[in-house]
Amino acid sequence: DGGVPASVCDTVSGALFCEGFESTSPGVTLSDSRYVMRVTDAPWRGQGALRASYSGAGTRGFASATFSSAAPAAGGLWVTMYERHDPEMVGDGFSTLFIRGETAGDTRAEVQLVWTSTPSSGDVALLYYQPPTGPPIQQTSTAATSVDVWHCVEVHVVGGASGTFELYVDGARQINASGLATDAIDRFVGLDLGTRFVQPTEPAIDAWYDEVIADTVRHPCPL
Repeated sequence: DGGVPASVCDTVSGALFCEGFESTSPGVTLSDSRYVMRVTDAPWRGQGALRASYSGAGTRGFASATFSSAAPAAGGLWVTMYERHDPEMVGDGFSTLFIRGETAGDTRAEVQLVWTSTPSSGDVALLYYQPPTGPPIQQTSTAATSVDVWHCVEVHVVGGASGTFELYVDGARQINASGLATDAIDRFVGLDLGTRFVQPTEPAIDAWYDEVIADTVRHPCPL
């Protein structure tokens, strides 16, 4: 727990989305209240956080938010959030963040934040995007994270013929990739938090979120 009694969203203005889960009715849509819910035990900041669970048997929970206005992909999108998950990955991993984009033809174009395990490094993050045609784009971080510990995560995505992926964990840049073929993404419209995608090799998992900001400008860690 960060020991701070208020959400950072009390002072952030003009963001596309900002949620500290202080209200008993947070500004997200829950897929299944049995597996995704607001909790008050050990948030990073303030009095609440979001918890999403995967049972290991195909049941999962995630929360969805639609931005107040769409953000042009060429201008880029920043998502900053505190996240922790437990236990350590033992299989091929799971996604904890979906940045929901759309093409000019209104089809889905998403960028995922995925956590996966490596024998030598432990849990590492990667950014994954499957364009409408061609092979997927995947960029992997350079350092492992600790399980059951709050980490401040920043994801930056720019669409275009020479697109960009950046990932920061606790203020340190882990991914810095440019020249990516993300030109099919026309705009960013929302995000999903939680265990929407889990590899079948993964057992039960819990993920927690707090102080989530999506904006066209960076809100750097720490919050």
